[in-house]
Amino acid sequence: MPKINHHRFPFFMAAVLRFYHIAIIHFTLNHGIDMKKLPLILLCLIAVLLPARGSEVRDEPTRSEFPRFEFGAILGFPTGINAKYWINNRLAVDVAGAWAFEDEGSFEVHSDLLYNLFYLNMNSGLMPVYFGLGGAVYFTDDTFVGVRIPIGITYLFDEAPLSLLMEVVPIIGIAPSTALRMGGGIGVRFTIPMRRNRA
Repeated sequence: MPKINHHRFPFFMAAVLRFYHIAIIHFTLNHGIDMKKLPLILLCLIAVLLPARGSEVRDEPTRSEFPRFEFGAILGFPTGINAKYWINNRLAVDVAGAWAFEDEGSFEVHSDLLYNLFYLNMNSGLMPVYFGLGGAVYFTDDTFVGVRIPIGITYLFDEAPLSLLMEVVPIIGIAPSTALRMGGGIGVRFTIPMRRNRA
């Protein structure tokens, strides 16, 4: 199983931090600081990056719990229901239907392809840091379509069919404008047992 290159780890995290820092600054300067949204986004960003920066990474897990399907809820911007299908220990797909309550409010549908960049070294459970690319549609009077670029961290419990997540998501508009939106939140999902093919 391939191993993480530890020498590239600090440089990569610095680059990721810079990208999301620029995105947040651009959003607040051009759209005004939303005092309800910004603290949660910053908290999620710090929660994702600081543990990763100070922790050792581990080899890819070989546990037999992949593939797996999870279903739960996410609280933040937006808030709603969320499902995730782990294809293997590196790739996953998530989909959500949620409500964004800022401005006039809207209903959002989004889906992302997620890639687990590395796993943090934990005494128990698994904690992957992930990056992704996806799309979102906000249904309002002027339907908004955008590209999502999530980064987040997930904790998979050993002794319970449960996972926790935190993520930050810049959303780059495609139509009707190229406006930048910021999202983020915390969530919990329950694992639904799946049949696995036996060798």
